[in-house]
Amino acid sequence: MPCCNSSGVPQHGPELGAYDVGIGTDRIKKVPLPLVQPRTPLRITHPTEPIHRIVDTPRLIALWHLASLDAPTVAVAWALGFAWPQDSRLSWPLLLILALVTWAIYVTDRLLDARAGMGSSARAALRERHFFHWRHRRLLAPLAAGAACCAAGFAVASISSIVFERGAFVASASLIYFYAVHARSNHWSARISARLPSWLANKELAAALLITAGCILPSCARFHPFTAERSAIWLFWTPCLYLVALMWLNCWSIATWESAVSEQPNPRAQSGQPRTIAPLKAALLLASSGMLLALLAPTSYSHSAALLACGGASALLLALLDRLRTQITPLALRATADLVMLTPLFLLLR
Repeated sequence: MPCCNSSGVPQHGPELGAYDVGIGTDRIKKVPLPLVQPRTPLRITHPTEPIHRIVDTPRLIALWHLASLDAPTVAVAWALGFAWPQDSRLSWPLLLILALVTWAIYVTDRLLDARAGMGSSARAALRERHFFHWRHRRLLAPLAAGAACCAAGFAVASISSIVFERGAFVASASLIYFYAVHARSNHWSARISARLPSWLANKELAAALLITAGCILPSCARFHPFTAERSAIWLFWTPCLYLVALMWLNCWSIATWESAVSEQPNPRAQSGQPRTIAPLKAALLLASSGMLLALLAPTSYSHSAALLACGGASALLLALLDRLRTQITPLALRATADLVMLTPLFLLLR
């Protein structure tokens, strides 16, 4: 609508998309404005997301982890490592039984975790491996049952009685562990958990004890670990106890990393400060302990010293992973944490 100036002459308002720049009553010029402002590309990031590139895992290693093939590989690698200091070769049926049983246990554990988490508030705690197992449960469940049956058949036909008895003991302990972890709402499960010592009720420590028992089981028949000789300390007990600590560090570090991912960002994380450095300290302490034990081992037990050095190298690599955890995707971090546990395989190259 026209307006009038001070002299009474009608004057039209400014054109659409333009404005007048003036000082006081003097108009200087009319500057056209675009109807649509140009968009500047914006990148919205999470406050805790690093600005550097995120490294993902190769597809083959990711599948190795998602299909639960990492656990039997680690078990066989350390079983070969424990047999290597004794200059003895493990038979292929024994290694196959160990691999099949370990794979069946891990597949069953992840299927039960996925079933408990689906459709409940615990779904947020599930990871890629759980969703992978749940999507392929119609294939993985029968394969796990078949692997357990094949392992039982091989055990009855090919292994000695002492290994069979100790294997049955480890299998019974594994069933108790499964019952205590996956039947928490059950009355008997609560009673079992209440009767266990606090240190034994820890899930990571219980898993570390069972994994170590499975790794030393194939070679303990050739060596008598309960003897009082000095060789029992360096050939069996020292590497065995160190492996328990290393397996616990692996399980505990993974649980710590995954729980940190699930947590909401806090001001300390937003300011760039790490929320916890406990896994790094524990890994460095265990790595230095392994290297020190390897140096202090008698010269006649160089094989056990080399095994301890491999464990120290794995702990050092776990410390490195903890430092780089913000630069690696959760899937790559979880798969690499198991990949660095394969250091005993380097002993077989000699």
